[in-house]
Order: sequence, then structure tokens, then C-alpha cells
Amino acid sequence: MNIFATYPCPKRSAHILDDKRVVKMVLESGQILSTAIHMVSGISSSMDGIYQPTHTKHPCVIWASASKGNWEWLFEHFIALAEEYYIRYQNIHKSLSLIGPLRQLYPRYIPDGNITKFANCTSSKKNGIDYRHLMDVHTAYKRYLVARWRSDIRKPRWTRPHGLIKLSRAKFYHEHVTGVLESIQGLSVKISQ
Repeated sequence: MNIFATYPCPKRSAHILDDKRVVKMVLESGQILSTAIHMVSGISSSMDGIYQPTHTKHPCVIWASASKGNWEWLFEHFIALAEEYYIRYQNIHKSLSLIGPLRQLYPRYIPDGNITKFANCTSSKKNGIDYRHLMDVHTAYKRYLVARWRSDIRKPRWTRPHGLIKLSRAKFYHEHVTGVLESIQGLSVKISQ
């Protein structure tokens, strides 16, 4: 479980990830967002439409549950990851079904507040990597990913279907993000395109 916050911008952080991590991180981001709502609400049982809580003591989950600024950054990152998944695979990630329920639930439970310093989970004992000592968390995540990419058995890939990216992005937002968010009463579409 992690949030690869390589840049202050959630979209840019999603865009630079390799294919393998894009697939994995859409799911993990959905799990973190869902778990944050469970933690703050105190409801550990099933909540309609979101994932069950997991890794409740993980620093990334604690960070996401600390403020609306944190949660909203991760939500935008989650959308950007799902968009990257769509562009690369021309398929909708199953976790995208969380958009509506997450947007409905978070205003009730996540506390107000601006974004805070990201959790720095840039270590792997198994791979002998540790960048937690770096003060700049974005640099730490960049170095961590480069070290992981170098140590991966299969070299990382970045699928970029030439000519389809702008069309895919527009189609993705129109069909799978904007419509869902606009259908939720009382919520305006806040995500920038």
C-alpha cells in the first residue's frame, strides 16, 4: 500500500507511473480513500459502494483521513490513475465504480483542513531501498521508483497509444467521471480536466 506522490500535482504523479503500478495503484488508492472514510466515521462494517477497511494503521491511510485537503488530493490522483489505466488499456478499471459513493460519503466524515505533508513510505527492506530520510517527499518518491524500476525482474513499460490520448482522455471524462459526479445531487464537478 502506498501513494506515489512524485509531484505536488496528483495528475502528474499518476502520469509518470509505469503500467504495472498504474494497474495496482488504482486499486490501492480506492482502498485508501475507502478506509479513510471508515476510520473517521467509526463505521467498520460495510458501507454501500466502497471497499471494506484495510491497513488502518498504514501511514498513507492515516494521512488521507487527516483532512479534506489530503483526501481530495488522493481522490484526484485516483481519478488520474483510472484515466491512465483507460488510456493505456482502453478499458475501465473496476475501482472506478467507487467515484459516486466516495464523493457522497467523504464530505460527511473527512475533517476540514488543507493538504498536509505527504506520508513518506519510500522504503523496502526486501529491495534494500530507503529514502525516508529525505525531507522532500516528492524527491524521495522519485528516487524510490527509479530504484524499484532498476530492481524489477521485468523491465517497466509505459504504454502510450499514439494519437488516442486526447480522444481517450475526453471520452473517459465524459463517459465515466463527469456523468457520475453530476448525477450525485448537491455536488458540483470539481475535478479539473
